[in-house]
Amino acid sequence: MNDLLSIMPYIWLAAAVFLGVAEALTDQLVAIWFAVGAIAAMLVSYTRISIWVQIFVFIAVSSAVLYFLRPMATRAMRRQTVRTNVASLIGMIGTVTIDIDNARSVGRVNINNSDWAARSEDGQPIPAGEQVVVRAITGVTAVVERI
Repeated sequence: MNDLLSIMPYIWLAAAVFLGVAEALTDQLVAIWFAVGAIAAMLVSYTRISIWVQIFVFIAVSSAVLYFLRPMATRAMRRQTVRTNVASLIGMIGTVTIDIDNARSVGRVNINNSDWAARSEDGQPIPAGEQVVVRAITGVTAVVERI
């Protein structure tokens, strides 16, 4: 039993490293709490206290950190998606530069200083000079609606 107590710090360290690596491979905030518990148990194991006390410390610290810190960490890690490239054009206002006529497959619109092929969302022609709002981007074509 004394031999086991002497190697317990290394066992807890190995557990902490393993759990830390497992957490690094995911983004779910699951294993990190137990890695913290393993480090606490490792620190306690240096006193050569009972293995059951070490396990209790591991469970208690892991549970406490999980309960108190996970909600804050989860909120901090919520990613707000930033629309980029084409998705950022949805909802923007543009100006028709060449009459839009879906039946003849013609039409161009200027959106955010970029020239786009355009189709009307409802199929109705839209004359040049009209203001439109972008409802979708399909391939290289802006699907627009008259304002």
